[in-house]
Amino acid sequence: MDANCSSESLTEMKTYPINIELKLSEEDISRLVFHSALNLVDVLQDLIGSVRVCLNGRTDVFKKTEAFCTQLGRSLGSFSATARLMQSFTMERSLILGEVEDVKQILAVASQANAKLVAKVQGTMSLLENFIVPIFELRMNELLQRSKYPAGFWVAYHIATLRRNMETVLQAVSLSNAARTRIVFKPEEMGPQDHLVQLDIQSAAGRSIRLPPVMQDCFRDLLMNARKYSLPGTTIRGLMANTGEELVIRVEDQGIGIEPDEVEQIIQFGFRGSNAIGRRTMGGGFGLTKAYYFTKLLGGTFTITTGLGMGSIFEIRIRCPPGCALASPVTAAASAAAPADSGTAPRVAAPPAGATVEAPRQAGPPPLAVS
Repeated sequence: MDANCSSESLTEMKTYPINIELKLSEEDISRLVFHSALNLVDVLQDLIGSVRVCLNGRTDVFKKTEAFCTQLGRSLGSFSATARLMQSFTMERSLILGEVEDVKQILAVASQANAKLVAKVQGTMSLLENFIVPIFELRMNELLQRSKYPAGFWVAYHIATLRRNMETVLQAVSLSNAARTRIVFKPEEMGPQDHLVQLDIQSAAGRSIRLPPVMQDCFRDLLMNARKYSLPGTTIRGLMANTGEELVIRVEDQGIGIEPDEVEQIIQFGFRGSNAIGRRTMGGGFGLTKAYYFTKLLGGTFTITTGLGMGSIFEIRIRCPPGCALASPVTAAASAAAPADSGTAPRVAAPPAGATVEAPRQAGPPPLAVS
């Protein structure tokens, strides 16, 4: 709870339908499209910085990785330039992993007097090698595959795989030094400095859910945004449901809330609420912009329910094209298990090549009840 909130402001939650015009440049739109990959770039740079500090400020480590991150950021003025750079990530991945090996060699000859410091750097190397880089590749492949779909196309995803991909990327972003708190998905794993994220993904089709591919990013971005502005030890609830009639995305937090006169401004590119200034967060401040932009592009509605010190609820509703309630075959690639655990790193889900793309059919079973 925000200590600066008055007792009167703590008693009311108000709902605001959002319907504003966004003025975005080509670079702004490119940043929205590639937002999730840029979040991982932030995590990667943060981890590189911590390794350099541990190695007494050695700037000669991870120079190629740093150059790739810089190049990716500079490419955002052109959508096609960013896409071409992402296509080269297989080669860049080898360079990054090569620099991980270089740091391992440095650690191998390090003084045993610094055993604790060596262990810390080794842990970071394990995260980079077994977790961050594979997820980076997953997101690059996902974004490139998505660019092949016609505008407004809905894709069927296996719910179990979608959930696992969602959880894996959320955990990756929470690993940065700026995050300071873990994300957990089970109440029994939650500590006083953690955020509990409760995901509910449901569909009238059963095991698969149809949605525009970009909306899984928007769901994830809303969840990450909720974590940024919520105190440790609180719960964030996320719902994604395809009722057969509409796609509903709802994210509820127990955070600091939004000033009433800033609710519409909070959607604008790069804007941060006045009660959030000074909070250390990752990202460029446009996760809400992205969710709103693509919701409106798809003909949906976007509402914010909030109260100072009481948290916020962000809700998206998009009408489904015909046939979205029908079950669709899920390919083996979609339901395949990820590589086995190494014992030290989380498993990384397979790329979304398992998403099935089908033309909508004409009928479906009765819709789910989603309030």
